[in-house]
Amino acid sequence: MRLLLLLALVTGDAPKRLQQTTYALKAAARGGLVIGVEARDGCIICAASSEAKGPSWASLDKGAATEKIHKVAPHAIVGVSGLDGDCRSGVKALRNAAVAHWLEFGDRLTLSGLADALADECSKHAGLDALLSGADDDDDERPARPLGAAFLLIGVDDASSIWLVDAAASPRRWRAKAIGQSSNEADARLEAELRALCERRGFDFPSVNDRAPWSLDDATAIACGVLDALCGEADVAATVVRPAAAVEASTEYDAFAHDDGWEGPSAPVVSALPDDEFRAAVANLAAQRPTPPGDPEAASIVVRQALDLSEKDASVSYEVIH
Repeated sequence: MRLLLLLALVTGDAPKRLQQTTYALKAAARGGLVIGVEARDGCIICAASSEAKGPSWASLDKGAATEKIHKVAPHAIVGVSGLDGDCRSGVKALRNAAVAHWLEFGDRLTLSGLADALADECSKHAGLDALLSGADDDDDERPARPLGAAFLLIGVDDASSIWLVDAAASPRRWRAKAIGQSSNEADARLEAELRALCERRGFDFPSVNDRAPWSLDDATAIACGVLDALCGEADVAATVVRPAAAVEASTEYDAFAHDDGWEGPSAPVVSALPDDEFRAAVANLAAQRPTPPGDPEAASIVVRQALDLSEKDASVSYEVIH
């Protein structure tokens, strides 16, 4: 966003370009809620169908929750929120980047590389390339508008990670993140739950350079519990990514066990979470915290207690990795 502001001010295109980007960010915020949480042994992403208030045309992504989660590579999943067409454009760009890298180098593109490729696509639609090249408003190189979508990319390469890319075209890494409706409240709940989890398990909350100490089961319980608390009866779906199981090396060639750098024994395991396991994860979180946040007033109290906002540092600091 800062880069967009700087370029817009330099080129004298500030009001229109910033207004378009603001509208795109608002469109992404009106989609169904998507939550991602990383763990030491994998990561999970879950989504709910849109519940936008207003006339029928106000719902930006009317599909089922399963249509908000897409597999873009054997090791990467993306959750989307916003305008359907813009979401499909971003998913297509991710898949093209993943396949092009595999065809050229014979291995899977890292999560950070996929996030950069998606940010490049968003920057083209946001007009950064046109602004840098000095294209006029009537020039064909000038895009119509920024993408009105946000993308939450999760996966496992060397370690599990979560990346957020939106209309601002700035990839950011998170330990846990939410996009779409009620994302701000979901972010606060996620951090509260993770800090409470660390306190129950008896380990320190990880710093920026440390790996997440909690297990995938704990991450699943928190992600599903927060989504269920905020979305109620909405249609929900969840997908889990786990590292590949260790495979013993063999001196004999086996066509079925050969790792081609794409789908092979070293590829992470991607699986959808059945409804009964989703409900079991919600019940697991409820059992760990008998009094989870319910109404907004109680939620603010519990969140403040979990984050120790009464201390001298009274600001909610989300865990972002630059």
